[in-house]
Amino acid sequence: MREPAGYTLLTSFTEACDVGMCCCWNHHGTLFASCHQDGAVAVWDQRSGACVARLALASAARCIKFSPAPLDLLAVSEHEDRVCLVDARCWGRRQVLAASQDAGAGLAGSPARASRPVDVSGIAFTPSGSRLWVGLDDYCLSYDIDSLKRKTFGVASVL
Repeated sequence: MREPAGYTLLTSFTEACDVGMCCCWNHHGTLFASCHQDGAVAVWDQRSGACVARLALASAARCIKFSPAPLDLLAVSEHEDRVCLVDARCWGRRQVLAASQDAGAGLAGSPARASRPVDVSGIAFTPSGSRLWVGLDDYCLSYDIDSLKRKTFGVASVL
């Protein structure tokens, strides 16, 4: 169907029952991911159109990002407190970061805060993939990613 502005709808992907909040492409341009208000996360292979992964988060998803090459991580933030890191080599492995606990830990250079639910406003990988930044109510947290372990197989930890 040709739209008045000259754009053509090629396809649509449906895997959730609620509003889509964010979407992204992986660094190869082969995988497309989306996250939704109902906590659904879906990843499609754009070459075949097949859904290659479906994940269910504990609460509403807000932001989704693939890590830069050569790392194969997918980060998904929930509305409050949590960021889920998923191994994009084998979709079943994941690690959850608890932002309110980390913020309450009083890390060096950060004010000590009470452990309370915090809104996650966004996530971003550094261009090298060595860190994941998590935006919260009024500050940001930075997590180091052990890229050497990520480039090898058989490790127990995503980070």
